[in-house]
Amino acid sequence: MRYNFSKLTQIEIDHYLTFAHFTDTERAVFLLLCDGFSTTAIEERLHMSEATVGRNKTKIYDKIVIVSRYKPLEK
Repeated sequence: MRYNFSKLTQIEIDHYLTFAHFTDTERAVFLLLCDGFSTTAIEERLHMSEATVGRNKTKIYDKIVIVSRYKPLEK
């Protein structure tokens, strides 16, 4: 799975933060991904293993897909 979170607009970021119901950890990972941090940089910054960051990225992606499907961004 490859998703370029750093290309999200601020409106999209705010939308996902509002409707995706991220955990605190998922929120922290999501915001760092949106700022363009690599998995390695996130591991170091949040003191997580590569596997933990990967699991959080998968959960974030799954929640974004659900939100995108059922709560479309208002234009």
